[in-house]
Amino acid sequence: MQYIFSILMAMPEQQPQQITRTKWTLNPVLAWRRTRGRFRDPLFVFQMGKVGSTTHEETLEARYRYYHLHLLENFNATYEPYRVGRRAKGAEYFDIITATRDPLARKISCFFQNLAVNQENPTAEYPFCFKSVDAALNAGMYELVDRFHAWDDGIPQATEWFDRHFEPATGIRIYDHGFDPEKGWQIFREGKWRVLVLRFEDLHKNHLDALNQFVVERYGESSRIDRLRPANLSSRKWYFDLMNEFKQKITFPDADLDAAYSTPYARYFYTDEELASMRSKWAGDIH
Repeated sequence: MQYIFSILMAMPEQQPQQITRTKWTLNPVLAWRRTRGRFRDPLFVFQMGKVGSTTHEETLEARYRYYHLHLLENFNATYEPYRVGRRAKGAEYFDIITATRDPLARKISCFFQNLAVNQENPTAEYPFCFKSVDAALNAGMYELVDRFHAWDDGIPQATEWFDRHFEPATGIRIYDHGFDPEKGWQIFREGKWRVLVLRFEDLHKNHLDALNQFVVERYGESSRIDRLRPANLSSRKWYFDLMNEFKQKITFPDADLDAAYSTPYARYFYTDEELASMRSKWAGDIH
């Protein structure tokens, strides 16, 4: 086993095209499961950012070869070798895990995740980004709110993600598959894909059950996952207290509420009652 493992680790073309995590190698049981997973078709964790994708990644990484991707161009570059190989091998289908989130809650989460240049974010990728953590902490709430509202792309990053990235990558129009918001997750097949759809809001309610049904159906009972492994949690970030204060003060104009909740995306994944509750919360009616 160790010999096979050492060979695989020496083959960079077999590594996922994302940050390689190695902590599982310290446990021989997990190492063997992960090595075995390299001979399976990969799982594509293809989701917009800030919807629990890192938790899904951490939960799956000890068992599967997976790719954690957010953008169309990254997906296409990663999937292309498998697309070509699939034709040669006659592979039946590939698996994708995707997810959704309240667009305004996601915008806040993304804003703070990228608020300042630091070890996690070495470059200022967004126009609202401060040059340092200290600068962000000392900016004051009014400046934070101004920068936040000036960032126009935050809402459509969620509401248009499936149109901009998922459908061009897979050929699947997500809104044609009858998602049930009351259930909160869905597995369906179309063409060469089997897709699991999750909602961030239900992370602790049903993600473990949904992931298990998804992987056990294909790989058998031995692939069952015992628990979720939460990761990239805001509660562990430098900005946690600042973000909580921000949430208590921020309100959204009607135009933003409509842009978030009067969309095919919102009406498809959430019930009328859930959308009304989200509107009320971010309009400032409840905090």
